[in-house]
Amino acid sequence: MVIRDFSVDERWLSFDSANAMFSLPLTGERKAIQLAPGDFRMRRARFSPENRFLAYQSDETGQYEVFVQAFDPASGSFTPSGRKWQISKGGGGMAHWRRDGRDLIYLGADGVVRAFDVSGPPRVQSRNAPSTVSSPEHAPASRPMILRRRKVLGSGQS
Repeated sequence: MVIRDFSVDERWLSFDSANAMFSLPLTGERKAIQLAPGDFRMRRARFSPENRFLAYQSDETGQYEVFVQAFDPASGSFTPSGRKWQISKGGGGMAHWRRDGRDLIYLGADGVVRAFDVSGPPRVQSRNAPSTVSSPEHAPASRPMILRRRKVLGSGQS
């Protein structure tokens, strides 16, 4: 068993065991709930900051990809509608939510760290300027992030 995340309100934790994901209430009965049992492996569930979604990895496409699915904090399971979205394409994992919940950041199979904007319409991000895309099928799944070193104050190191 590997604990993966705690919800911001500290009511739930997520963990993996034997290629399955679970949520566990931290109050009340404290009985683990398996999330979406199936014929594929699911792991590394991360709660969104407002506890409305879970980001996780699944190999249901034949390789590990990042998915997001609506979460019901009242039941500790996915919502009955079962809506889910595949975020990565070509492999991905290690998803983390930005604190404000606007972006889901993950590592692509190509080693590039990407951010997926979950707050609004699809966008294409370039070095020059962002542009609007008229429909989701013309938008990439995510945009590459540019990571810069930060100078450590007072140490002269970066």
